[in-house]
Amino acid sequence: GAAGAAAVWGRDLSALAADYVEKVLRAAAPHLPAARDLRTRDSITDIEIKRIERQHNQDPLPEGWFFDGSVYVDINGNRLTHRPDIDHFIEKFIETENRRISDAKAEVVSY
Repeated sequence: GAAGAAAVWGRDLSALAADYVEKVLRAAAPHLPAARDLRTRDSITDIEIKRIERQHNQDPLPEGWFFDGSVYVDINGNRLTHRPDIDHFIEKFIETENRRISDAKAEVVSY
C-alpha cells in the first residue's frame, strides 16, 4: 500500500473523512469498565466488616478488652459484637479500596 494509507479488512480508508475513521477505531477499541465511586463508611457491607474483623482476629485488642469466645468485653463488663477498634480497621480498608479505585481511574484516563 501507499505510505500513510490505512487499510481495515482490505478497505482503503485514506479517502474517508477523519471523523468517520475515528468512530470506526473507537468502536473497535475494548470497552472499559465503568468507573467505581469512592467508598465511604456507609458503603461498607456487613460481609466486608466480618471479613475485615476475621483478617484482624489475631491482632491485639485495645487495653482493657478481651474476647470471651462470643463477644468483646471490657473491664467494666461492657459488651460489643465487633472489635472495639473495628472502626480503625474499616478506615484502613476504605483507604486501600479508594487508592485502588483512584489508581484504576487514572489508568483509564491514561488509556
